[in-house]
Amino acid sequence: MGQAARTSLLEHPIAFAPATPRKPAPSLHRMARSAIQLRLGVLLSNEAPMREVGGEEALHDMRVASRRLREALRVFGFLFSQKRVKPVRRDTRRITRALGLVREVDVNLQQLESFRPTVSDRHSVGLEFIMAVELERQVRLRKRMLKRLKKLDLSTLRDDVDRLLKHPLLESTEGSPGQGTPFAEFTAPRIEEGLRPVHEALARLSDHPTPHNYHRLRIGVKRLRYTVELLSRGMKGHHARRVLNNLKSLQDALGTLHDRVVLHARAREVRRALRARGLVHLERETLRFMLFLSHRIREPQRQAERMLHRLDDHQFFENLPLLLKEDR
Repeated sequence: MGQAARTSLLEHPIAFAPATPRKPAPSLHRMARSAIQLRLGVLLSNEAPMREVGGEEALHDMRVASRRLREALRVFGFLFSQKRVKPVRRDTRRITRALGLVREVDVNLQQLESFRPTVSDRHSVGLEFIMAVELERQVRLRKRMLKRLKKLDLSTLRDDVDRLLKHPLLESTEGSPGQGTPFAEFTAPRIEEGLRPVHEALARLSDHPTPHNYHRLRIGVKRLRYTVELLSRGMKGHHARRVLNNLKSLQDALGTLHDRVVLHARAREVRRALRARGLVHLERETLRFMLFLSHRIREPQRQAERMLHRLDDHQFFENLPLLLKEDR
């Protein structure tokens, strides 16, 4: 592969700029407060729209914000009292879980709707039946979700976060991150920690390219991306933005693959229930649609494979700590 082709993914050759005077890194306490407040604000601002009819995107944004808030608490939690951090992390995790099944059904329905214009008559009966099943399931799970959220009381979460941020363990001085730790020394182990599950998933995937291992890689890439997003606020160069763009593209490809696999597994559950009830005709139509889905799973899997090969050509994950070190 030529040099031009090998550098296309990262937009420019991997080159390290000469050292230039830089402003001191922001204190970790200021970074932590900003990150936690931003993510909590997004979570709370989507609560009301999420409850409305057609609030699927608000639900998605709220769930993503809950995950990002959990990651911020994991990365910066050592700056605050663990007695105050633990209940915030617990309630945020409960929010993520409460929204999870409804989000899964929303994604299933969005996929089914996208297949409608292109599906053949041979597969349309199965598609429409599964869509009807998922619509009924959506209504039922939304009711359960709203009850769970009511018990959580998001105003309590907001108050707990306010108390958490008002009482850090040790305030840092300007240019000196929390507890006297230089910013570069703080970020390096966090990046390595984020890379570890990615490397483990890639190793498993090379031996066994199963949906489960693709899913493990997706989770690892997502958490690594969230970590880099948090730390990039203290970085001055341009490599972090390119790293994030590549991580997002890979996460999107793996996400599409995961969504197709989840929908296929749901269709299998429906078919099993139909068989148990002796509904042979609907079982057969569902099986036909499952075969249609099997072909649709191959497209995002090939896309993810191509992206992983390009990243491997660049030794992207191996070079990632060096790239980000240049930005600190």
